[in-house]
Amino acid sequence: MTQLPMRPVAQYYRNHRNLTDALARFAVGDRARIKETGHLGTVESLFGSGPEFHKAIVRCDNGIAQTLSDRELDCLPDHPIVQTVAQRFSLPAEVVANAFNDTPTQMGDRDRYFAPVNGEEPETNFPRHPRYTVRIQHWHPEPEQAYIDYIDLVDPMEVTPSEPECGIRLHPTFQRYVAWYKAGHLPPYPAVFEQVYDGKRKLLGANRRRILTAREAGIRELPVWLGRWNRETGLPLKYGDILAAANQATTLKEAA
Repeated sequence: MTQLPMRPVAQYYRNHRNLTDALARFAVGDRARIKETGHLGTVESLFGSGPEFHKAIVRCDNGIAQTLSDRELDCLPDHPIVQTVAQRFSLPAEVVANAFNDTPTQMGDRDRYFAPVNGEEPETNFPRHPRYTVRIQHWHPEPEQAYIDYIDLVDPMEVTPSEPECGIRLHPTFQRYVAWYKAGHLPPYPAVFEQVYDGKRKLLGANRRRILTAREAGIRELPVWLGRWNRETGLPLKYGDILAAANQATTLKEAA
């Protein structure tokens, strides 16, 4: 089996502009989830041509067979292409699978929520998401160039607020946030960004009050929107980085 050398993602951008079709393509024997019902099944056969017309016969675990298109199926975290991309960028496989399965519109809509200004009561009316849910910047005209982040758990002690404290601990809302944390209330997800310079990893938090008060309250696993660093490009990870890597991995798989 011959494997072609992997090219940097930046070069792959120049060679493959149609990134929106870079989905994890299925092979016979792959496991998949049917979007409409959530049922799991195994791909028994494939037919058709091109991603828009590609069809699969999927045998569900309940014994029923269905004919479905690529876009009616979700790939699972153990999908070979998902695994390849996840290892390349050191991402959870669930994140990569969600980036393949969700549309840019779905991911962008999750970025439209803005936390209200500090109030007298804990903010409870905000969208909750399961761990590894992904989002991209909703305002970017080219989704593949938008940064991507996902819900994950971090230790606030490992996060450096991007703003100076400037007496924030003396503000009346500080102890109020601490009390809310201790009472079991979680605020809207803070935004945390990974940076890597000279091989050293650092986590920066954009919401200093939520980060510092979580520390004060003894929180050790705080759900956040986590943006990762792409060590190949030296920039924050983009949605297009994942798509291009998937497209490339698919090409390598077909050439092997």
